[in-house]
Formats: sequence, C-alpha cells, structure tokens
Amino acid sequence: SGPDAEAIAAAAAMGGNRPDSARVHYNEGRKLQMSGHLEEATAAYERALEVELDPYDQGALQRRADAHNNLGLALTKLDRLEEAERHHERAVVLQPGAAYLHYNLSALRFAQGRYEDAEANLVEAVSLAPNLVMARRRLGLLLSRRGAVAAAVAQLSAALELEPADKQTRLALDEASAGLKRLNEALPGLRLAVEAQPNDPQTLTSLGSAEVAAGQPARALGLFRRAIALRPGHHEAHHGLSLALGELGQDREAAAARAEAARLQSAR
Repeated sequence: SGPDAEAIAAAAAMGGNRPDSARVHYNEGRKLQMSGHLEEATAAYERALEVELDPYDQGALQRRADAHNNLGLALTKLDRLEEAERHHERAVVLQPGAAYLHYNLSALRFAQGRYEDAEANLVEAVSLAPNLVMARRRLGLLLSRRGAVAAAVAQLSAALELEPADKQTRLALDEASAGLKRLNEALPGLRLAVEAQPNDPQTLTSLGSAEVAAGQPARALGLFRRAIALRPGHHEAHHGLSLALGELGQDREAAAARAEAARLQSAR
C-alpha cells in the first residue's frame, strides 16, 4: 500500500505495455530501485538487458551500461557480490570512458578487500575525471593504507582543493603528511644501513619500500632486484618490485612480479 505500491504498479504496467522496449524496463528498474524494491528492480533490469540493442536509438548503449551499473548496485545491496561484479565489469566494457562506472566497480572491490584491484579502478576514474573528488579521496586513502604516503598526499591534497570544507579529507591528509614527514626523516638512516650492509636482502628491501612510499620508485628498482638476486625466494622483495614497477607504469612486469610474490607467499 502507499506510494511504494503505486510505484511498483505503475512500473509494471509500463513494462507490460511495451514488453520489447529496453527503455521501458530500464525506467521500471530505476523506479523500483529508488523506492527500495531491489528484487523487483533487478528483475526489471534483467528484462532490459535481454532486449537487443536498437541501432537507431542513440542512447541505447549508454542506457545498457547504466542498466548493468544499477543492477550491480542493487545486487551489492542484496549481498550477491559475484553477480554484482560481473555487471559492473560489463558496464565498464560498454562505456570505458565513464569515470563513475570505474568508481562504482572500485567501491565493490574495496568492500571485498581487493584493494589492488580497487586502486587500479580508481586510478582510471581519476584519469578520466580529475575533478571527481570522491575518487581522489578514496584513492588517497587506499594509497595511504598501503604505505604509498607521497602519492596519498598528492591525491588527498587535490581532493581537498576540490572540496576545502571536507573534514574527512583534511584529517586523512594531515595523517598522510605526518607519515611522509616521518618517512623522509627515516630515509637517511635506511640508506646508511644499506651502505653498511649492502648484501643484506631485508635491509635492501626495507629501503626499497621506503623509496616507493616516498614517491621514488625508480630508486627502489635496483634495491629490490639486488635483494632478489641475493635471495630469490624473498617474497617481500618481489612484492616491492611489483609496486615500484606499477608506479612506473610497467604493468606487465609488475603483474609478473606480483604473481611471483603470491606464489612464494603461498609456498611458505
């Protein structure tokens, strides 16, 4: 009874009048989703996605991407995360230039604890829409979480410029800035330690990780590679190497180093 029941009835009637129209089913899904009827909304979006694309409808591709995206959001709330991820991924494939689709996929992966995947989606979102403050803020928090404090400070500073009154961003920026200050104070001591113990894999790896965190991945490459040469099974060095390569945009090499680190970790 009430407005929600009226929304369901109106949407169902609209869908019934035009069973072959993706637009009708999509609008039906939106109304149901906004009124909190998620199961019914998912069914409506699924009906929309069953309809073949109309080559004469200029908005059809965008609407299909949005149907996948909205379906993913509804499925996430229903705790059907694997299905949700498939639809968010499909939305990105259909509209790769839409920053908000990358952001929504990142949010799902963040909720699953898949921080590296979420970070990659956020990097893409920020590259497509530099003023998307929520993407910059979330990216800064993720970078800070994994210790890349220099990169975190850059993203959080940009987010704060876009929304100067955001207290959460300011607090996160203050924490990241303090971490960067401590890191810069520690770097000289770590470099002296490597000079004193140039063949110790752990010391090399520690300095390499600090260099990456301070925004100097190129300096870290040689340190990680030397650590690996000295101890090929040092999974922390392989992981650090993957981060440094990723920061330098060498994605294929970074993926190989990350896979080797995971293999070594699982073999322990």
